[in-house]
This record gives sequence, C-alpha cells and structure tokens, in this order.
Amino acid sequence: MSENRSNCKSIKRDVILIAALVLTGCIIAVCVMLFSGGGAAVEVRVDGNVIAVYSLNKDRTVTINGVGGSNVLVIKNGEACISEADCPDGLCVKTGNIKYKGQSVICLPHRVVIEIIAGADELSGADVFVK
Repeated sequence: MSENRSNCKSIKRDVILIAALVLTGCIIAVCVMLFSGGGAAVEVRVDGNVIAVYSLNKDRTVTINGVGGSNVLVIKNGEACISEADCPDGLCVKTGNIKYKGQSVICLPHRVVIEIIAGADELSGADVFVK
C-alpha cells in the first residue's frame, strides 16, 4: 500500500515538473516574439561604407552598384531581399527574405551588405536616409 502511495507521489511530481517546464518554455517563446519584433529599416553598405538606409514600410526596388558588379534590392511587404546579382555564386540571392533586426544578406564578391538595423520605434518616419 505504501509503495502505491509513493508511486502516485512520484507521478504527481513528474507531472508538476513537466507542466512547469512547458510553462517556462511558453513564457520564453512569448518574450522572444514580443521583444525581437520586425525591423523597420534596412541599411545598405558597399565596401564598408553606408550608402543608404531605406524604410521597410515602403515597397521599392533599388539597384546597388557594388565593387565590380551590381545587386538588385527588393523591399516588399516589410521584408527585404536581393532578387538579382551578377556575382558568380549568387549566394546573396539564395539567402531569401530578411525582416528582423540583426538579419543580413551579404554579397562578398561585390562587397555589399544589406542589414536590418532598426525597430519601428527607432525610426522617425522617413522613407530614405542617405549618408
């Protein structure tokens, strides 16, 4: 009889532990989603120099003249990607869309870096910033 009670207590503790772990995981997931947020601006750098910063709120297509070639940046529906590039490997095109702060697309042959740099609360509402 006492073995039966200790088994029940053990199972009850296991259930409580699993529930606590699941709850902790859900809380962490919600916090990550709330605080990472989508980006609101994309910075374009060529050979380490910032050439422009574009808002992700306005759809546009921009040709970027890199070192030894060009890339086509497409901003659409709050996301950015390189749709065309005349570099030999085309890895930058295969990277796909980016939209979260800190994400980037890099074209090494042309020395072009496209990076999401700001959240919506960090922008002043301008469409383009040129440095």
